[in-house]
Amino acid sequence: MVSPALFLSLVTVAAFLYSHVLMRLALRPWERVHDEHWTERARWLWQARKSRAAIALSVIILSALTASEFNKLGTMF
Repeated sequence: MVSPALFLSLVTVAAFLYSHVLMRLALRPWERVHDEHWTERARWLWQARKSRAAIALSVIILSALTASEFNKLGTMF
């Protein structure tokens, strides 16, 4: 059985990697328009900033689901 401290650290690292990869994907269109007018760049950056909220919510939800499954496994043994 995995200790709670190890589980928490693994979930933290997984959440960091998950959010980092998704933010890199969200910022790709913004990085491609670096020679455009500032308003065009701001339009693409706004879309990435909106996706940041969705990524944060998904990390919270996935962490909660993982913790609840971990608790279920802990009561089974």
